[in-house]
Amino acid sequence: MQAGSPVIVIESMKMHHDVAAPVAGIVTSLSVVEGDQVEEGQLLFSVEPGTGAPESPDDAVHLDEAVDQLDADRDDLTEVLERRAKLLDA
Repeated sequence: MQAGSPVIVIESMKMHHDVAAPVAGIVTSLSVVEGDQVEEGQLLFSVEPGTGAPESPDDAVHLDEAVDQLDADRDDLTEVLERRAKLLDA
């Protein structure tokens, strides 16, 4: 898998958000399963870098990092909001 590829999806208030791999490599473990409730800072999955380097804690993705990804601007959402704004009276 490539860095930035979606590994898992978090559902919050009926909205789905991809959690991307921090590095290129192989997912070695999933710490959550479908339906689990997660807490801030919880380990979600671990990735072994594709270079064959040993897994380090920096390669693990925690919920607080996933939340940062949720706050990032999405191009598709920006486009929809711009189109919607054109329909409204100023």
